[in-house]
Amino acid sequence: MTQEKISEVEKFEQFEKEERTSFNFQVVFAMIILNWQWFLLSIVISVSAAMLYLRYTKPVFQMSAKMLIKDEQTPRNSRNQMLSNMQDLGIMTNSAGIDNEVEVLQSSILAREVVKKMKLYVYYTAIGRVGSYLMYRDQPINVDIDPAHLDKLDEDLIESVYSATITFRKSGPRYFIEGTTYKGGMAIGRFERTLTSFPCSIRTKIGTLTFTNNLNRIGGRPLSSYDAITWQATIVPPVLIAKKYLGAMSVQPTSKRTSIAQITLKDQIPNRGVDFLRQLARCYNEQANEDKNEIAHKTEEFINDRLAKIDKELGSTEGKLEGYKKRNNVTQLQLDATNSLQQSAQFSDKLQEATSQVQLINYIREYVNKPSHAYDLILRISEYKISRLQL
Repeated sequence: MTQEKISEVEKFEQFEKEERTSFNFQVVFAMIILNWQWFLLSIVISVSAAMLYLRYTKPVFQMSAKMLIKDEQTPRNSRNQMLSNMQDLGIMTNSAGIDNEVEVLQSSILAREVVKKMKLYVYYTAIGRVGSYLMYRDQPINVDIDPAHLDKLDEDLIESVYSATITFRKSGPRYFIEGTTYKGGMAIGRFERTLTSFPCSIRTKIGTLTFTNNLNRIGGRPLSSYDAITWQATIVPPVLIAKKYLGAMSVQPTSKRTSIAQITLKDQIPNRGVDFLRQLARCYNEQANEDKNEIAHKTEEFINDRLAKIDKELGSTEGKLEGYKKRNNVTQLQLDATNSLQQSAQFSDKLQEATSQVQLINYIREYVNKPSHAYDLILRISEYKISRLQL
């Protein structure tokens, strides 16, 4: 094959390729015109699906807060010395850096305490024609369960999950309720009531339920508007709600050089998420204060016990020495007087030191017992140098 024929073949192949890849607007326009019904139908379906998705998909909001972890930084040697002194007394401090405090903030015990304080173990749902949405602090009626059975719900989680669902329907001043209690998803009891006055209580198989008016209702929605809707209250063990929030929450230090922890939480209701973060900070401070106050109380008991033993031992030693001198007629008045003065001075110094320590503990106890200081931070006991008494 000659070079000219090869060039013609290449040109022909390139021409066919351009024909296949070229965009023919007339063909596309004709196809749209001939099948416009299908194109219009696909557009309507797509727009409707997008609108339904945006209407009924529950949005998730993200909230974040920063918390300062107070940790008094001391030189390495002095800190180790204080830890050694506290170990000699049989007492340990509860501060070991921001990493430990981050773990505390993510503990299930703290999250459960927040859930109980905010009563999040009862959540409310408004039932619509197509879907439902969560209610937070805008329901007209509050539902609660007695504390003893509430704790029992968590204890019985090993055996099974106990829960309850109460449906409300309002008609004027009357509320019609239908409730069902469950064990492991199976109904174990039902009840129906018509409520006209509050507060009131109903005994069920999972505990005593209490119904009260929601006096702190937000949103400004009139009570008459609830005649047209039906809503539910669901009671579940607090531990389950705490685990749910722990799964949606993360705690991370902002940097390696600071003691600030950033808490991030995802929730469907932004107001509820913000309230959860605020209550988490309060519960964290309360637990930290309780730990520090317990250390102060235990230290006070230890020092008082040691002082009582020392006083008893000193009195017994002085009595034995006096009896020995009387039996053996030891009467070196000048030497005894000198020794007595020296011992008296030593004992006075030790007594003054012990008295100072006791007074210090009394000051801490008085500070802690004041109601105005219930949520204030106090200095760590490890900061005070408590010297061991030596005879």
